[in-house]
Amino acid sequence: MWIFLNDAFLSIVEDKNNPDFLLVRGRIKGDIEQVFPDYLAIEGEGTDYRFRALVERDIVAEALYHAACNVDYGNFKSSVQERERHDKYMKVWEVMANWQSQAESRERATEKAAKLAAKSAEKPLKPASKRVKTSG
Repeated sequence: MWIFLNDAFLSIVEDKNNPDFLLVRGRIKGDIEQVFPDYLAIEGEGTDYRFRALVERDIVAEALYHAACNVDYGNFKSSVQERERHDKYMKVWEVMANWQSQAESRERATEKAAKLAAKSAEKPLKPASKRVKTSG
């Protein structure tokens, strides 16, 4: 699960060794501690996510619950104060907005094709008239 907060980006996956824990991963130093201040992220070189921490599932759930309860803005993008983070989040926003536009275009094309098919199904085909050969 990807979590975009206005002050942290996290990736949260299961811990394969213990179902009571989740592996909280971060790309930027301090993001994990921003959400889980009682946990120290371990830095790993050569991993997809540079920072990791094992956190109990109920602690993760509680932190996400509190994050949702504390939303106090009408526009997420405007709530991101750190300029570099804002710019990166905007790129994600743009990709997802483009995906939405493409999906809408496909839906409109599918609806149009369905209407055309329904319209032609309403009109039975007339037998073609025979051409008469003329000698000439």
